[in-house]
Amino acid sequence: MLKDHRGICHICGHPEAAQVDHTPSRKDLVRMGLDPNNPRYLRPAHGGRTGGCPYCPPINGRPRRCNQRKGTGPAAAAQPPAPLITSRRW
Repeated sequence: MLKDHRGICHICGHPEAAQVDHTPSRKDLVRMGLDPNNPRYLRPAHGGRTGGCPYCPPINGRPRRCNQRKGTGPAAAAQPPAPLITSRRW
């Protein structure tokens, strides 16, 4: 599943996401009688034991964990993504 999305976090849009997020939330999928492990409902995200986003600015000195920050709400409810800082202006 992560390879299908090239490891791009569906919340912040940055690469190197190694955790799976359920969209809609796992709780909602179970409530609707849907299989929460169906790849159709899984998206890559930063967070958990895999570490935070290496591109987003830290929050309170800790790496931003997009999936945990989003919680069970929609991805749009999470903090808006920070602009990707590159080595030069294009």
